[in-house]
Amino acid sequence: SFIAQNCRSKSDREMWVKELQKYFRVDSLSSCLKNAEPPNNVGLKNKTLLMQQYLFHLSFENGIEEDYITEKLWGAFESGTVPVFLGSRNIKEHVPPNSIIVALDFKDPQALGEYLTKVANNQTQYEKYHEWRK
Repeated sequence: SFIAQNCRSKSDREMWVKELQKYFRVDSLSSCLKNAEPPNNVGLKNKTLLMQQYLFHLSFENGIEEDYITEKLWGAFESGTVPVFLGSRNIKEHVPPNSIIVALDFKDPQALGEYLTKVANNQTQYEKYHEWRK
């Protein structure tokens, strides 16, 4: 899932989402790049419950600045989904090991999409992103 109001980000997250959608299904649920309605009558006001409906949530920040981390990431953690993060390059200093997928670790949105498909189709690999919760 992807939830964002601002479609003019400094991080160019919109390009990432548009390109990623060619290779992996991304439900964009708010005004920016909207292509789907929230599932199961879950409204946008309860983002935690909304994110729980998905394996992954695109926690794409407005900007890519060191140590800049917002509720986009923490909300995904709270919901129990796996965050796919675009933002601060030093993010791994701030989160548990193997707890997120970092978009900038991939050469392009296609490579990211292929990886997300692989993880989504492999329960063992997906669960590795939740081991830190134990």
